[in-house]
Amino acid sequence: MLLQDKLQTLLNAIKNGIEGENFDSFIAFPNVYKPTKLSKSVIAVCQGEIEAKPLSLTGEGLIGNYTIDADVFSPWDKGSAELTRLAEKAVKATLFLNPVRVAVSPVRNDAALKCYSIKCSFTFNERIWE
Repeated sequence: MLLQDKLQTLLNAIKNGIEGENFDSFIAFPNVYKPTKLSKSVIAVCQGEIEAKPLSLTGEGLIGNYTIDADVFSPWDKGSAELTRLAEKAVKATLFLNPVRVAVSPVRNDAALKCYSIKCSFTFNERIWE
């Protein structure tokens, strides 16, 4: 994964900012779909879009925008209020990382997983690769 260290930083911020809650969190693996009924809330962090340009004419490093998505899932029996509460805490927990944009999707209903889900996207503008 291209942004492994940045994904881990954002995931750690979420974990530390939502202490005491009953949820799992992890870095998601791309292109894997395994419908499973959830027993508790889950936050999956993954790499989103990257838009970068060379830092110099010699092409040493890239600078630009990259997005990290945090998908929050909450079982139906927990209700959508649990989902939005966790998503709000995740956003607040990451603001110290200074994202240039934060976007939160509407609540979705996932029949395959029997849960509600919401996507929180955090966009950053900085040097991406050295």
